[in-house]
Amino acid sequence: MDKKRNVAIYIRNKNIGIQSISVGEGYVCIKWKSWRMYGCYCSPNIPHDEFRGYIDVLAEDIKLTGLEAIVAGDFNSKSPLWGSPRTDVRGEDLTEWAAELGLNAINVGDTPTFERGNTRSHIDITWATNDITERVQDWKVLRGEFFTFHNHIYFEITDKIECRRRTKRVRRFLYKARFVQMLKNQFSPSEEKTSPSEKTSPSEFIDRLSRINRECTISVAEEHRDVPYWWNGDVECKRRECHRLRREMTRKHRMQVSAIMKANAEQAYKNAKSDYKHAIINAKRSQWTTLLRELNEDIWGDGFKIGMRHLGRLTPPYNPDMSRKVDIIKQLFSTEKRTGQRGKCQVAEVPLFNKEELTSAVKKIKTGKAPGPDHLTAKL
Repeated sequence: MDKKRNVAIYIRNKNIGIQSISVGEGYVCIKWKSWRMYGCYCSPNIPHDEFRGYIDVLAEDIKLTGLEAIVAGDFNSKSPLWGSPRTDVRGEDLTEWAAELGLNAINVGDTPTFERGNTRSHIDITWATNDITERVQDWKVLRGEFFTFHNHIYFEITDKIECRRRTKRVRRFLYKARFVQMLKNQFSPSEEKTSPSEKTSPSEFIDRLSRINRECTISVAEEHRDVPYWWNGDVECKRRECHRLRREMTRKHRMQVSAIMKANAEQAYKNAKSDYKHAIINAKRSQWTTLLRELNEDIWGDGFKIGMRHLGRLTPPYNPDMSRKVDIIKQLFSTEKRTGQRGKCQVAEVPLFNKEELTSAVKKIKTGKAPGPDHLTAKL
């Protein structure tokens, strides 16, 4: 919390390894790894000279470390650079201040960050240096019952080290039928007849198109096992939606939100889970019918392979009963006496060696070898 107790940074995970914390008047800063994060607040009621002095002090602190930084907070300034429809004096000064420090505004979309009655404005700004800007993803304004006029801002920062460790190649498949259908539903011809003020803005159009593409794209890692024969794009989309709503329900239970929002999140997850189960059942039924129809055309295809996996071994294991085992043992080890007499065999006496073998061995004896008492060498 800063010295004026107007802004604070809440750290939910105590094990992320915060290296240092510094505070000032209207800002608080934490250092983590090789970059810093600033939380800022500047009152709209102070004179313009004090505002200039506030951002100058903040700039000196940012320049002092020379590290990559994220600067986020309520500056009570307006400029089209971060979504406001007009520019005020503070907005002009803040734009020049950010350009001098090399900061980029990463606000996207037209959703206001402040709402009070009919008043809507974009006064909460997120700045980032060049390196951090490339790693910021999914910046968005969250709407809900947060017991404040300021909407929550959500964004993610990817870790470069973790990205390098991912060596798996991912193949992506677009479910074309669902993609075309969702395009028709989202961008119907009726939208062209609306007034210019009600038409879709370019940023909203890009967001909607990107969301449709993500929902209709299947990503499969090459090292991953094969998907079931009945798997399709519709089942994959239902699975993603089910997991997304489950995570959202879990977050709602952890957050301090109303019981109605928690109940709505639970009901949405239950409905998505039911749709996911029905999609699997329908996919199995449809694909099984297709396999039966294609079996006559290709008898060695997927239908044959699936059937053979369920049949198991072609030759059943031989497991005779006890009586059969006793019969086999009696045949192998007979106890009957033999009546036939074995004939006598003639055993001839075979000499150990003959004269030729002895002469050949004597010739191989090396000279200078003294014979033993029997007048023979130790080795022949």
